[in-house]
Amino acid sequence: MLISPIFLVRLLTVAEFGRYREFLLYASILQSLAIFSINASLLYCVPANPESPWRLARQTAFLALCSSVLVVGALVALDDASGGRLVNGYLLPLAGYTLFSVNLDFWEYFWLAHGRAVPVFISSAVRLTVRVAVAVTTAALTHDVGAVIAMQKEIGWLTTRILRVAGHRSRAKISR
Repeated sequence: MLISPIFLVRLLTVAEFGRYREFLLYASILQSLAIFSINASLLYCVPANPESPWRLARQTAFLALCSSVLVVGALVALDDASGGRLVNGYLLPLAGYTLFSVNLDFWEYFWLAHGRAVPVFISSAVRLTVRVAVAVTTAALTHDVGAVIAMQKEIGWLTTRILRVAGHRSRAKISR
């Protein structure tokens, strides 16, 4: 989030860049409300209950899913009540972005709870690099903020799939 504006400000018009920053502001607020530090609880609960880490991971993922669905549902209701003016037409991209971003972060906390910092570093670095590369490339090719936002949502979906595969591989290592 800190690197991409350096490039995007030169690739998008002032108005388009402002719309992109507005989207990120809404997304950040929604993510903060939706996650409600649920994933961070793994840092305490997994070491405190080492006999059932996967049960805790499933419960955490389920709570994060329920919380994010409730936040997105409230957003839909509020946006509908305001006649679509609450988030200025970003309802669907915000809903998708929030659901994908909130529901994949538990892996990093789970790995940290098991003392596995390397997968967290790799996951964070790859996710940041891909997000910045996709945002900058999309902006350079299209000069359209709508395309940049749509691609960020797609990257969230793809990251969810990749972390699911990495998590299954990690499951074997942690179970040993």
